Amino acid sequence: MSGYGVYVWGAEGSVYRGQWKESMMDGCGVKITKQPNGAFLAEEGQFVRDEWVGDVLACTVEQARQAAAAADAAAQMARVFELGGGSSDAAAAVARAQAAAEAAAAQPAKARRHQRQQQQQQRAAADAAPSTAATPATAVAPPPPVSASTLPARQRQQAPMGFVQEAVHNAAQAAQAAQRAAQAALQRLTGSGGRRQEPPVAA
Repeated sequence: MSGYGVYVWGAEGSVYRGQWKESMMDGCGVKITKQPNGAFLAEEGQFVRDEWVGDVLACTVEQARQAAAAADAAAQMARVFELGGGSSDAAAAVARAQAAAEAAAAQPAKARRHQRQQQQQQRAAADAAPSTAATPATAVAPPPPVSASTLPARQRQQAPMGFVQEAVHNAAQAAQAAQRAAQAALQRLTGSGGRRQEPPVAA
């Protein structure tokens, strides 16, 4: 016979889902091996898993590769329908395939979300780094606040907060003290003037 078909799970010369292969002609056939990259490698005169395609007289290597792809699809359908559930099993297989495809599509999105979370954590750590670096490892309690008026003149100039308020307060107190001193001096002068004695007159 000049045509070629696919021999899958059956006796020689049988027909399975419209695909067939005549007698092997003394065992000469074509072995189809699927490579990791998805390509097919055809080798003459060998079998693999009781599945073989064409023969060296009626089938070219390219035809064998095309038939191998059809054989793979036919074998998958045969396994589904021979489980005993028929179309329900086929629908379940399709649902599982769709779920696997959705999971594969969701994986990159999950990876991108995880990467964004890591970037946000890194930025937060970078923002917090200056404040934590400025704090010594063994923290010492700060001294109680000291009024600027109790500081020496040299340190008083360096008082960061309240210096102006303290200076105004001190100036007001000094003015009040000066006013009280002036009033006391005026009172002394006035009192001594009332008791002024006349100089004695010479006889």
